[in-house]
Amino acid sequence: MKAFLALCGLAVGLWLGLFPSVGEGVFAAIVGLLFLWLSFRKSCLSLYLGFLVIGVAFALLGRIPIQGETFTGVVVRSKENYFLLQVGLSRVYVAKKGNPYELFDIVSVNGKVGDIKVNTYESQFDFKEYLRKLGALGMVEQPLCKAEFLFPIRIRGAEQAFLGKLEKNASSLLAASLFNLKDYDAPAIEYASGLSLLFLFSASGFVLGSLLRVIDRLFLKGAKRKNAYLILFLIGLCFTPLSPYKAGVWRVVSLYGLRFFFEMKKKEPSTLFLHSLSGIIVLILDFRFAYDQGFLIGFGLCFLFDFSLPVFQRIRKNLLPIARLVFLRVFLLPVSLSSGQGFALFSLPFSLLLTPFTFLFSFLGLIGFLGIPMEALLNPYGDFLYETLALMSRINPILPLPALSYLGVGLFLLCLLLFLIGKEIGVKRIYRGALVSFLSIYSISLVPIVPFFTQEVTFINVGQGDAALIRDGLHAVLIDTGGRKDVDLARQSLIPLLRRKRIYRLDAVIASHHDFDHIGAKDSLLQNFDVGRFIDDPSDFPLTIGGLTFQNHNVYSWGEENEDSLVLSFSLLGETFLFTGDAGVAVEKRIIEDNPGLRCTILKVGHHGSKTSTSSEFLQTLKPREAIVSVGAKNTYGHPDPGVMGRLKNAGIRIRRTDEEGSICYMKPKLSDFGF
Repeated sequence: MKAFLALCGLAVGLWLGLFPSVGEGVFAAIVGLLFLWLSFRKSCLSLYLGFLVIGVAFALLGRIPIQGETFTGVVVRSKENYFLLQVGLSRVYVAKKGNPYELFDIVSVNGKVGDIKVNTYESQFDFKEYLRKLGALGMVEQPLCKAEFLFPIRIRGAEQAFLGKLEKNASSLLAASLFNLKDYDAPAIEYASGLSLLFLFSASGFVLGSLLRVIDRLFLKGAKRKNAYLILFLIGLCFTPLSPYKAGVWRVVSLYGLRFFFEMKKKEPSTLFLHSLSGIIVLILDFRFAYDQGFLIGFGLCFLFDFSLPVFQRIRKNLLPIARLVFLRVFLLPVSLSSGQGFALFSLPFSLLLTPFTFLFSFLGLIGFLGIPMEALLNPYGDFLYETLALMSRINPILPLPALSYLGVGLFLLCLLLFLIGKEIGVKRIYRGALVSFLSIYSISLVPIVPFFTQEVTFINVGQGDAALIRDGLHAVLIDTGGRKDVDLARQSLIPLLRRKRIYRLDAVIASHHDFDHIGAKDSLLQNFDVGRFIDDPSDFPLTIGGLTFQNHNVYSWGEENEDSLVLSFSLLGETFLFTGDAGVAVEKRIIEDNPGLRCTILKVGHHGSKTSTSSEFLQTLKPREAIVSVGAKNTYGHPDPGVMGRLKNAGIRIRRTDEEGSICYMKPKLSDFGF
């Protein structure tokens, strides 16, 4: 128990020292207080607090800014177009196209460290947050770099050569399962992700541990445990160059190393002690693993198994692997819901069916990577897995469940723990109560209580495009949908956002005009979400939906797509909003000539801040207090135009940008429901 509390103190300290978001901070504080109470009960208070202080100290030391514009460090993460350089305990993100550097190279960099600016989209993977948890303090764009030392083991070239011999399905699946390179545009990976089965095709501790157990049972059953542990440790160690950034891989390798060590000492420590010591070793290798989802899930699952060992001991031995996989899928429920795309109803039985095939596929892939020709077997095997995933996708219903909040995740884990405790001591009231409690709380959370009593306008971060949600109570309208060729914004951004906000129906989708960056996600949205009407005709205005009334001010015919954009105004939240689409200066001039009394308090800046829109005369007439620019980070169009930004600043208008803030939400109580 002492080793467990030491690990908990170290992990909680690292989280508290990261200066996380409010939700993460509250979650870490609650967990920290829980373990503080446990350490007091176990007379380990000084041990727990000591490791907590160590964790906070390391986290703070890792936040010391890098000084100067020339510095030398060690590459600790490397991808095709960037690498992470560690200078002391601090790290910097270096953006470099065609990055030639790999893990453990020593590189000197000349360049200015600035703020991290990367493209992110609503409800999708937040690369900036990912870099923050990896310890990146800033960003250097296309600097001058010089290799001071190149590490002799070069994996990337071997990866590319191996994958280049394979056909598309086998290549994409093995890139994920061996090298943790996930191409989400590849059909096989897209199917696996939609089925919540991507963990089966990940270079993870779960996959590596399962492979080593299979090797142990098939080939090392009669060997002495000392020799078996050493062989498995060495095999696991061979995996680490393929996935050096995966905490789960290091967890499995360190566990077999510890088992070999204690077998040599003729000692039999508890699995709780082994898992705890393994966690400390992993954090010594890289203390930022504490922020890694794989670390938290992997060790969290290990400790849940440890504390619920009596429950699993009552399960028949031949059913134990299935029971563990079922428990894993239940434990991963918050992760399965985290995408916001819903819950694959049959993901559990499908994972039971696929697991033996995916493990064998990964094992054969590893043999092929080590030099034994396997293409003739791997290519049809990859096609078989692809066809199986495609079939499963066609017959798998998706429950439209939103992601769990930090509070929801905490309640889920608490109820899971109570369920296991109740099962262990045989008190049905406890485990049934835990199950009913979670289901009841989550079911209540699905009810749109907050939407019923509030109004909002949210400018959705869809990158270089436009999309805005307007909601008055349970009546909701979307103006534009955004659109990208490489991303299904409807399924990956808009629908997860709507579900998170407990919006289950849109009364209407309005297209300002038909440019792809404004309405490209329409078809997918209409196919995958309940939408009452699609509106793109000026003759439909004025339009009243619930308590909302939309007025179109561009009633002229220009014969050009941008100039024919709807220019919509409406009042909500005690504000007057004006959306101008991509309408240009000529349209603005005509509108204010015919409507000299037109005013707005919040202006959605035209054409993403292009110089073709937002004239001084337009601003002088409207007199907005705030201006919203919907724009993609580092876009190729040069939006927003410096001249437009200058005009807004000179007019004293507050500027808000989706590329800097993400989605921008205005929300207030619906005061009319309270008699105001």
